[in-house]
Amino acid sequence: MRLLLYIRENSSGSLDLVHLSSKYRFSLEKDSDTQVLAYKENDNYIESFYGEQIVDFSAIVGSNAVGKTTLIKEIAKKSESIFMNISLNSENECLIYEDNAGNWFYSNSFLDISNLENWNEKICDKKISKKINYPDLKSSLFFYSPTLEITNRKIFTQNTDCSTSNILSNADIENMKFYENSYEKLVRGDLERQVKFIANYKEDMSSLMTIPKKIDCEINIDVDILESLKSFTEFEERLTNSNVFKNYIELWLKIKKEVLEIEELEIKEGIDKYWQYQVENFFIKNLLLIFPVETVIHSNETPNIYNDKLKELTYLYQKLNHFFDLQLKEGKWINRTDYSEFLYESFNELIFKSTEEVEIAIYKTVTLDFKDTFIELFLTSFGKLYMEDLSKVLTFRWQGISSGENTLLNLFSRFEVSNPNELEDNIIVFIDEMDLGFHPKWQQSIIESFLNVTQKMFSGKRIQLILTTHSPLLLSNFRKKDVILMDRDESGQVSIKKNDITTFGTNLHKLLAHNFFLESALMGSFAKKRINEYFDFVIDPNNSELELSNSELKSIISEIGEPILRKKAIEEYQNYQKILGNYEKIDINEKENLYHVIKEMSKEIEKLKEKKNG
Repeated sequence: MRLLLYIRENSSGSLDLVHLSSKYRFSLEKDSDTQVLAYKENDNYIESFYGEQIVDFSAIVGSNAVGKTTLIKEIAKKSESIFMNISLNSENECLIYEDNAGNWFYSNSFLDISNLENWNEKICDKKISKKINYPDLKSSLFFYSPTLEITNRKIFTQNTDCSTSNILSNADIENMKFYENSYEKLVRGDLERQVKFIANYKEDMSSLMTIPKKIDCEINIDVDILESLKSFTEFEERLTNSNVFKNYIELWLKIKKEVLEIEELEIKEGIDKYWQYQVENFFIKNLLLIFPVETVIHSNETPNIYNDKLKELTYLYQKLNHFFDLQLKEGKWINRTDYSEFLYESFNELIFKSTEEVEIAIYKTVTLDFKDTFIELFLTSFGKLYMEDLSKVLTFRWQGISSGENTLLNLFSRFEVSNPNELEDNIIVFIDEMDLGFHPKWQQSIIESFLNVTQKMFSGKRIQLILTTHSPLLLSNFRKKDVILMDRDESGQVSIKKNDITTFGTNLHKLLAHNFFLESALMGSFAKKRINEYFDFVIDPNNSELELSNSELKSIISEIGEPILRKKAIEEYQNYQKILGNYEKIDINEKENLYHVIKEMSKEIEKLKEKKNG
């Protein structure tokens, strides 16, 4: 299964042919004054060029505001509709795709192309038909974008939308196992995915970044919520004092004795008291989910206390207490609002202080190995249970990870699924702004790493990748016919431009020199302005808008990094001096400068040799 071609009407009213596979090249031809769609096979096409499982890999490129994001979303949405057998009834777009047996289908007819329904075999020997409940045309789709869209709305129903905006906007309380706001859900989910991802693909990521070994666990204590928590003792008292809970109290006493193996409950003090209330509250709330009160009190039979969910809950309850004894019980806690970071000797000393003097909130941070059993439990098993209060207490963060590394891990880890066997055999992945926030060094390596990891994540699947990018470094990994160029003309009309850039294996300077990326010199606009001001002055100082002293002129020359341009600047400066009649030899030693350039290049060569031998 592969997407072949997306046809749409552009802003000028003409048709854009967006090639999503370089296996075939499509064109619009005339047949008896009728516009028809023709194609021919690409003789240079190599199957599985990007990897054994990679069906096709396309890159949409263009300057800002040409609509790359809009285009990739259009294609993703259209793809979703055909796999769900939903007709969008759009007359200005059409998607042509191929099944694994080589049969062609189209999403809906395009009024301007007459032969979509009656394929003209004189021009095209490949027959095409409209998909109607075709059982083999199934794909699992993923859409990812790291950007935060303020006006984001849900655009996919079946696509796995793992974009940042969608996760933030999809905080449906009814579907959550524990209460937290959208940002907390995003951070918690990202950390969970990242931990699992690094555990599985550590070797694949080691070439891109230093793998984090530690996680900081911050424990926050807000005394204000203590009064709202109900301990085991209070819970038992409430049950005992009401006849309604007669059946339930019997259940509870059995759980306390046979499951928790406790007789008397002792209320502790200080930090111990808070933690005790917290984990008991956690246990009670989950117990009420496992054995709902109404069900128990109206049941003729006492629920089985050896229920699997109850066993799991008890195990996690014990692990929480073990974590406290191991990591939190000892040591000092820090007052969050005391900027001198005064260390209180005990929790009791803090809570008896006047609330006018200090807000009653403290925290402590402990460092854990990212493979710690408690981390795994918290991010997996605990995440399945109700954790209103516990999720407010424990916050996890990677130790020493940069924002760029976090973005890099999100790009890879958001695609990992818990059970790949549940996916279809065909996978289509859409990535918007893949290069966003990445250093050029990462941009050079990220495509190779992503291809390797994706094939491992979706082992045994056929994968098609479509991304948008601004980066020439990314494009140097793509075949010429796999690059989709979007351009905007002087009137503001956007269209798909024929790609005349040989991208694969081309060095960065050659790609940047192409006027598609830079319409003028390979330098920043401010540098270009100052250098032009320099030449305007030394060539004709009388017509120059600036008055530059000799020291300013020499200073500008010394800062120019491009050798040929600097040499020309020196020549014009010397001509300028001759005109003035007081020739001055400029004090910039070109031989000395060349020596330093060669020296730096030699250092880089040695580094490359060491890296290769190491």
